[in-house]
Order: sequence, then structure tokens, then C-alpha cells
Amino acid sequence: MPETPHPPSVLRSTVGVLVTDERARPLLVRPAGGGGPWALPSCGCALSLPCGTAPARPVLVFDRVAAGCEGRLVVDGGHLDATRLGEVEGPVTCVEPAVAAGLLPAAEGRRMLAALRARVAGAGPVVLDGGRPAGPVPVLDRLGLFERPRTVQELPWHEGTPVPPRLTPRQAWGWLFAPDGRVLVLVDPRDGHAELPGGTIEPQDPSPAAALVREAGEEATVTTGEPVYLGHLPDVHAGRPVARTRFAAPLTGMGPSAVDPALNIRYARLLVTPQQAVDLLGWGAMGRAQAAAAVRAAEGWGAPRAEARPVEEVPAAGGLPARPGAAAHG
Repeated sequence: MPETPHPPSVLRSTVGVLVTDERARPLLVRPAGGGGPWALPSCGCALSLPCGTAPARPVLVFDRVAAGCEGRLVVDGGHLDATRLGEVEGPVTCVEPAVAAGLLPAAEGRRMLAALRARVAGAGPVVLDGGRPAGPVPVLDRLGLFERPRTVQELPWHEGTPVPPRLTPRQAWGWLFAPDGRVLVLVDPRDGHAELPGGTIEPQDPSPAAALVREAGEEATVTTGEPVYLGHLPDVHAGRPVARTRFAAPLTGMGPSAVDPALNIRYARLLVTPQQAVDLLGWGAMGRAQAAAAVRAAEGWGAPRAEARPVEEVPAAGGLPARPGAAAHG
């Protein structure tokens, strides 16, 4: 595989800072007084980077914008919770990445999306050339993650509470754990929308758990162990009170990629850490609570905690990664 080009050791660059809220939405700023266009927090500076060193904050993106050593850097400014965001002075906003890209100048919007994908993917800095990847295209860029607004999840999370009789279970979604502790996330090839496996409970499904097993098999060509109920989110559909149920289950097999018969699409399949899943889905504190509940359930059947590692696309032929210290299996 070709190596990703590295930025030059000495460069003059404008540095943008990617700061996000708990939903992985980028922070944008305006000049004092609120006039002018939105931008990433930034400062113009000259950087001298001796070989083998890096700025104080991890570099997410280096974008070559001119011949020689002119470029734009985006560094990781981390997450800010609501309290800390409220302390930021001046006109600021946090919006969905797809919306933020539209508020920024085109080139800066591309850099911002590349930086966010690089942070979530955990694969190291990305080198761009005029806003486009200069080397192999990273998987999240190729799949178009964050190019459309994600589904807002403002529903209250009821962990461990049975679905009350007044709510009709409508959907079942699952945190499905590979043997190495990572979870499966599906990406819709039409728009880069990320989601957990699962879907609508049909009349023929004997239970929400059975609906999850069926949907996961149809969408992702996987088999699972017995799902563990985690909780539910109350909602309203067509004027009726319903519940969106959540489960955790071990992945026991992953077959070749196939077309989902319900939608006639072939999902991309990603293996990610639970935290990466929360950032991809944009579920914030509610998502972290779900992920924590799922991890606890997985530990109950002996699954390890996933180590931090880059997002990985499952090969078309399928197969599961091995549990740490064990041989691979399909």
C-alpha cells in the first residue's frame, strides 16, 4: 500500500483548531461583533517543525494549498461539554458537520470534514492537496461520512426498564460485539449515513430481540448470540406512543457482503470501538450511556473491552476478527 505523504518539516501555515461538542459537532466562530463568515477557531503563524516532532496538539490534516511550503493545518482541539462551551467568548455555534461544511468556505469545509473523519477514525493525520486526499482515500472519506445531517436523538434513555404496556415496541437496534470488543456499524452507501444494525419490528417477529436478529442478518449478513435487552427510548409514531428498543449481542458469524432485500442496497460494514460509534452516530451523552450499558452487557458474556484502534471496514468476503490472543475465525 502506498505510504501517506508527510507534510514538510518547515512550513508557513494557518492553523485551524477542530473543537467539538459532545455530539461531535464542530465549533465555528465569527469575528468579534458577529460580522464576517463563520470559520474554525484559528490563528496565522509560522511553524518550524524539526523532523520527528509535532505541535502540542495532534495534527489531523495538512492541506497543501500552494507550491512550496504554503499549507493549512487543522489540529485537534478536543471535546467541550455544555458548561465549557458556555464559557467560550464571542459569536460561536456548534452545528452538524454537514451544516458546518456549508457555512464555511468550500476549501475550509472540506478540511473540517477531513479533520473530523481523521479524529474519529483514529488512523493518524491526513495529507490533502487542495482539499483532496493526496494519498489513499481514508475509509470514512470514501464512504462520505458526515456529508448529511445525522438523525437527532433527543429521546430520553430508560436503561434496564421494561417497555411499559402503554408503548408499542416499534424498532429494535443492537450493539453487536465482535470477539475483540469492537461493535458493528452500518453505512448507507447512498448518503454516508451511519447506523446500528436493526430495524422495524414486523408482525411475523415473535419479539423485539427476534426482530433484531432477523434485521441484522438481512442487512449485514451476520449471525448473533442471544440479544441482551438494554433499555428503550419512548417516542411517537403516526400519533401512537411507541418504544425504540436497544439490545447488545455477540457476533457469532459474518458472511459475505450482500444486498439488503428490504432496501435493495449493500451496506458498508465497519468495526469500530464503542466511543467511535457514539461519534459516528452523533448521539452525545445518551449514546455514551447506551454504549456503557452495552459494554457492561458484553463483559457479562466475557467480551474484552476494545482497544483504541483505527476504524476498519469489513472485507466483502466477511469474517470476524479474532478475540485477543485467539486464532481468527469466520
